Amino acid sequence: MTFARWDPRLATGKPTIDAQHQRLFGMLDELHGAIVDGRDAEMLDGVIDELQRFAAEHFRDEEALMAEVEYPGLDSHHQLHENLERRTDEMAEKYRSGEYTISISLAMFLRDWLSDHIGEHDRLLAEHIRAERPDLLATHDVGA
Repeated sequence: MTFARWDPRLATGKPTIDAQHQRLFGMLDELHGAIVDGRDAEMLDGVIDELQRFAAEHFRDEEALMAEVEYPGLDSHHQLHENLERRTDEMAEKYRSGEYTISISLAMFLRDWLSDHIGEHDRLLAEHIRAERPDLLATHDVGA
């Protein structure tokens, strides 16, 4: 059973960003599996590290695209990304120090945050690109 499933209705129309979103859902599914299977701390720590690293990379790519298309919501969108990074960094640090146990609730929080964020905030970016720079949808690859 898949825990975190990509929904095509979340597609932004930007292939690079959509592929990253799909990978993030896959990574959340992997995190959930690691928690449910009771994998050892080292394995779980590796999954968390990779998820944090890739999410940060995705956020930078997405924000670079926003800057390129002069997206008016860049500052507030960046703040949303920063807030999530700060929360996950705090949770990961507490987990590594033994103050916090990684549970299904963390995976659920991240899954719901990602779905809501893409469905609401990234959708607005996609609408802006379609209206202002539709030429980028088929040809622009962030970081390429």
